[in-house]
Amino acid sequence: MERILFVVKAKEFGGLEIVLLDWLSCIDYSKVSVILCCYGTDALSERLAASGLPVETVKLTISESEPFWRAFPKWVHLFSSIRPNKIVILEAVLSELDATPVLAAWWSNHGNVFLFEANWGRSVLTASPMLKRKLHFGFLPGIGLYRYKEIFRQRLRGRLARHTFVVSQGIKDNLISHYGYPAGRTSVLYHGVDAERFRPSPSDRVEFRRAHDIPEDATVVVSHGRLVSRKRVDRVLKAFDVLSAEYPNLWVLLTCYGPLKAEVEQMVANIEARRRIKLVGFQTDSSRVLKASDVYVLSSNDEGFGIALVEALSTGLVCVATDGPGPKDIIANGQNGFLVEANEEGVLRGLRQVLCLHPDERDRLVQRARKTAEDRFEIGAAIRTALEAMEIPRR
Repeated sequence: MERILFVVKAKEFGGLEIVLLDWLSCIDYSKVSVILCCYGTDALSERLAASGLPVETVKLTISESEPFWRAFPKWVHLFSSIRPNKIVILEAVLSELDATPVLAAWWSNHGNVFLFEANWGRSVLTASPMLKRKLHFGFLPGIGLYRYKEIFRQRLRGRLARHTFVVSQGIKDNLISHYGYPAGRTSVLYHGVDAERFRPSPSDRVEFRRAHDIPEDATVVVSHGRLVSRKRVDRVLKAFDVLSAEYPNLWVLLTCYGPLKAEVEQMVANIEARRRIKLVGFQTDSSRVLKASDVYVLSSNDEGFGIALVEALSTGLVCVATDGPGPKDIIANGQNGFLVEANEEGVLRGLRQVLCLHPDERDRLVQRARKTAEDRFEIGAAIRTALEAMEIPRR
């Protein structure tokens, strides 16, 4: 029986872990055995255990700070002890696990290694304030060697992988043009959502609102997901702070968990209309918060794909998303949602545009949004395409 090893960092639970669980749920375990190797997150472990899937788990103990000469033999030993026929490395951000495990997987597994990248790495070729030369001894400028090392590291990863899968066209173009990934071995794999679970439900809407003391006639803006810096949920709160006086029936609903939880709570405490901001914890079923809402905002600095955005489209929300590689593949601006600049002014302008929509135009936009999710991002088709591309048997 073929053995397939999935490697994922998984220190938090997010979109990448949702994709992985969806894949695992559709594998034909009569033909393959599956091992999951990760640093571990309680949410991922709990969901995997609840699924009852026959997946063996191995906890990663290799320190991320170890130098190559120490980490490489440990990765080789790990892969050799498991002896998989195929290795799939999933990363929430490009090179999250660096090149070392990719090289070790290629070395141990005769090159049968797949990469799945859920977000891009910033190009080291373009000018950026973040790429200023390092000063040695406080005054001697460097020669930009880091950029060449990064290009080499990424090019090596792309060359070693049998195939690299990414979640949007923008990421694919970036990897090919900036890092030299082979065009013939780099492909886009969109994920999808369950359009039956993520659909409007008047009864669920009323039930959730009553449980959280939200008026039934309120206009609710929602943003859900883990609170990390690149998600920039502060842009949603700042826009609400401006609009709350103009729209007394405007409310905000946020899932509040992750590294920036305390910071967001403090920011909310300083907003005058904080009574109309509802913070809820991690939602096992994210469809509940979406069904209770009217407008969805994705305010990230960049977003590789945006599963939450597709969930919101499917649930019939008017969507505002910052103009990143993922949203560009999902939103046709003004047709099924709105794309805005990735800054405070852009998010504010997008929300104001939504609040000024005529009811008929709003209905047409919501219908097109729902159709986008059903036609282009149906979960069953997305999983079939992914497993077939990786040559993994499905049920």
